[in-house]
Amino acid sequence: MTSEAFVGDSRKALVEGLMGVFEDVRDSKRARWVSLEAPSGWGKTRVGREFYARLAATQQDEPHYWPATIEETIKDPDRKVVEPDEFTRPAYARPGFLWWGIACSVRREQGLASTALSKDVWRLLRHVDYMKDQVKGRGSESAGARSLAGTVFKEGAAEVATRALELALGTLVPGVGALGALMHWGVQKTKERSELKQDFASPTSFSGSDSPEPDLVKETAEFLGRVTSAGFPVVMLLEDIHDADELLLELLDKLLVVRGSLMVVTTTWPERVDDTDGDISLAGLMKSHADRLDRVRHTESAGGEFPEGAGLMMLEDDARREILHGFFPLVELETARALVERYESPLALRLFCEWFGGEWGPEDRNSERVLELSEDEVNDLPEELGDLYREIWRQLPAEVQVSLAV
Repeated sequence: MTSEAFVGDSRKALVEGLMGVFEDVRDSKRARWVSLEAPSGWGKTRVGREFYARLAATQQDEPHYWPATIEETIKDPDRKVVEPDEFTRPAYARPGFLWWGIACSVRREQGLASTALSKDVWRLLRHVDYMKDQVKGRGSESAGARSLAGTVFKEGAAEVATRALELALGTLVPGVGALGALMHWGVQKTKERSELKQDFASPTSFSGSDSPEPDLVKETAEFLGRVTSAGFPVVMLLEDIHDADELLLELLDKLLVVRGSLMVVTTTWPERVDDTDGDISLAGLMKSHADRLDRVRHTESAGGEFPEGAGLMMLEDDARREILHGFFPLVELETARALVERYESPLALRLFCEWFGGEWGPEDRNSERVLELSEDEVNDLPEELGDLYREIWRQLPAEVQVSLAV
């Protein structure tokens, strides 16, 4: 499902600024972090997706490895999508950069933090094969990649570990295909059994602090460190980082001190920036990495190296009118003014348009009908995001409501 047009001079300038940060990171091999801080529905995630679209359009050789845009998924349109979901890599395409999008609010539903991070890293490893030739010209990361492939998935299901080896070893170790990777896995298991026989004949000491789990954070940080230090750009988009668990925050902490071409973009709510719960907190990370952190707040322009006027301030009136006219081509002037004034949040305005458009029906939206509401009718409209979502829910057929609830 394709999103409506990207509007707003401040948001467009912000994307230009993000491109400038990317170019600096790529050329200087110095990690940088851009924090987008604004209320819910302010367009932070949309800025991240538009940044991706610019990278996909300008930082790839033909044929393009990454798709042109990150599309909202029709399977679950209310979830924030921060990376391409399903796409086909064209033959011979290699990535000019690595994009790693993580929706922190979704990760909470995946159980243990280690399980969530394993899934995140697995999505990352899918692209290792096609990075190989690109990285060859910039340096060698194969030793780090072999180390990661051999350990990072041991905490997960056996089939996931086997597949990780099949993918990573089969591409990073010259001459080792999928069969060779599986043979390597079997040799390692045989070696473990042989060592076990030797250990059985000797006394064994056990410690309560022993852990069979690999250091997932350390292995991932070392792998990305080797990739980025070779000059291969890696961009991470962490959506709603205020919902990140401590394991992900620990990884971010380790990555930001690595000298390499790493750019991190995070989104968060202003009221959650100062959270200090846990041993590792968002506020603590911002303090520790202040020298490489650019904070873009909704109360002021971005400043610094960003273009003039760039930022997450209230979306301009004319931009919000563009959103409104994208749903209703014909709107009476006073009605347009009142609606734009009522819905300051771009998301709230879009939800109103979807809900009210549903009340109209497709035949009205495609006709020459003019949207005209009295002052009292505008004042009676739902205003909060929760109320707008409820109205949209009520429009769904009963069978669809039941299906979504299940």
